[in-house]
Amino acid sequence: MNVGIVYQRGGTEGFYTRQQGDYVNFKAFTSIDSKNERYHLNAQGIWNELNKNQSGGIIADSLFEDSVIRKDNIPVNLALASSSENQQVYRLNQSFDFGKTEEIHVNDSTTGTDFTGKLRIYHTSSYDKGAVYFWDSSPDTGYYQAIYHDSLLTDNHVHRRKFTNTLGFVTLDLDPGNRNKLNAGIAGMHEYIIYNRYRKDTITYNAIVKGFFGNSAYANFHWNISGDYAVEGINAKDYRWELKLKYTNKKKTQYLDYLLSVQQRAPSMIHYFYEGNHYRWKNNFEKQHNATTFLQYTFVKHNARIGLRGDVIGQYVYYDEIGRAHV
Repeated sequence: MNVGIVYQRGGTEGFYTRQQGDYVNFKAFTSIDSKNERYHLNAQGIWNELNKNQSGGIIADSLFEDSVIRKDNIPVNLALASSSENQQVYRLNQSFDFGKTEEIHVNDSTTGTDFTGKLRIYHTSSYDKGAVYFWDSSPDTGYYQAIYHDSLLTDNHVHRRKFTNTLGFVTLDLDPGNRNKLNAGIAGMHEYIIYNRYRKDTITYNAIVKGFFGNSAYANFHWNISGDYAVEGINAKDYRWELKLKYTNKKKTQYLDYLLSVQQRAPSMIHYFYEGNHYRWKNNFEKQHNATTFLQYTFVKHNARIGLRGDVIGQYVYYDEIGRAHV
């Protein structure tokens, strides 16, 4: 058993007026392994928070090149606006290994046992909670393109909560001497999602299957095919598949990696619909199509690598200067 915590805090004053920001990150984790080496438990908790003042930019671009005016004295568009982002993630993973236990001789008078895992069944539960806030106690200044609800106070937010459960089986690749071993895994995942914006909840879900198939990672030539497919839910028909190849020389001093990844993904829910004090939209975007391939050669002794990478992105969602979404 082991436990640990990580705490980080930082911030910046920025260069211009109202560029101040600070962040906090805290992580706690634990892992437990049973004495017979069959049962394993891992748990993590992560908390992130980022707070920022918002300036809306300087009032005139020409002031950016003015060497006489100090940057922290240049007027900005927003005097009373700020934003905050936070996230909490809790995860619990439990697994049980099936395999073979053998008696071993430690010395002439002492014996022990050695367990070799062959197959693992695992269950993972997670809860992911995130929120983004934007406040402005003086929105009626002419900076915003529109005011839809309140001219005295802007209090916008987007909340997202996601509950995920995954159940799967996977073969264990723990024996460096068995380089001809074939490995495979399959899992089913269910996501329950609550998306809230401006006092309105949208509740949805996803049902996803995923798996992989490949040979031993200890082989000089290692290959692996993996993927996932959304069977039902708001992301139905989303998919991803990857082909990974790796060749390692006998001395383990050089290796060659190749990756081909293709995926189809629906844009995030916030791209489809949003309601706030200054922006609102409801879109019907098609799914995004992305493909990535790269080839890389690594020299271990020299800590050097060289390679090529190519990306193709289709139906990419972006926002213009007044908050309208495009593809």
